[in-house]
Amino acid sequence: MPSILVIRLTSLGDVILATGLVRQLQQSLPNAAIDVAVDARFAEVWAHNRRVRNVFAVDRATRRSADLIDWVAHAPYDVIVDLQKNRRSKQIVADVHPPSSTSVVTVPKHRLEKLALVWLKRRPRVITPVTQRYWKAVSKLGVAYDDGQPEVWTPDGLTTSTLRMSAIGLAPGARHDTKRWPAERYAELARMLVLERSEQVMLLGGVDDADVCDSVERLAGVPLLRADGATDLASTVAALDRCRLVVSNDSAIMHLARARNVLVVAVFGSTVRELGFAPTGPQVRIVERPDVACRPCSHIGRDSCPQGHFDCMRRIAAADVLAAVDELTPVAP
Repeated sequence: MPSILVIRLTSLGDVILATGLVRQLQQSLPNAAIDVAVDARFAEVWAHNRRVRNVFAVDRATRRSADLIDWVAHAPYDVIVDLQKNRRSKQIVADVHPPSSTSVVTVPKHRLEKLALVWLKRRPRVITPVTQRYWKAVSKLGVAYDDGQPEVWTPDGLTTSTLRMSAIGLAPGARHDTKRWPAERYAELARMLVLERSEQVMLLGGVDDADVCDSVERLAGVPLLRADGATDLASTVAALDRCRLVVSNDSAIMHLARARNVLVVAVFGSTVRELGFAPTGPQVRIVERPDVACRPCSHIGRDSCPQGHFDCMRRIAAADVLAAVDELTPVAP
């Protein structure tokens, strides 16, 4: 039985995206034993994934997993897939001490393409999602490509909610400020959904998102459900499973919603879909301002707008996002 180690340490959204590749590996190589190495902070993504044999949590400080080192001492891998390709992941590969018979596969980072997009605004003719780039790295192993959608399992072995999904979720947080659609716009959208569409609206996010969710609730002035402040992934998954659609910034919740098969309207500001990390498919709408010439100003986001105007987000109206919501969930006549 061939054994495969997949390395994707960070960040949360990218770890979630890696779950689609593991599905492709397992479905194309059903006899393979698949292990993953992940930063301990994000190991919960894999906690209940039935396609995975072992989850090795990597300590952020030491850059090592003692469990992985012990495991590989008696069970070397046939294939190592490095989706991170940085110093930390190279340390993991070194710890594994792959014998000459082990195939080590890395995913190209396309750094020059990203730099050309950010600094020269050279947009690729074809957008290649990062999930396709992951797959291309292992395609020579006979792995077939599917739609690339991520999946996050729950303890009951399901990747889709069985609940009656009724709420519309709003996720106003993001790690970087330039990836945040303003709180006042989220508040305006919340009022429209509640007062004009009679929708149940739920605020989503982690501990770091509680302040912006407070602002949205205060500015909205209408009753909102609160599921933000989550301290673990399971809590956010449980909240998402009550939503039929989520409006999110370019953040991990955007990917987590798709992993639970929830419709997504994603608001993109300083980043662009050409970077490859936007969700795809008929269940997704991207709202952005392609006429703002300084986009993208970064491939990961910034703490503030380098031009000072923040037009990429401020020029997106609540009505624009509501129209995208209506496309995915048409208003009843």
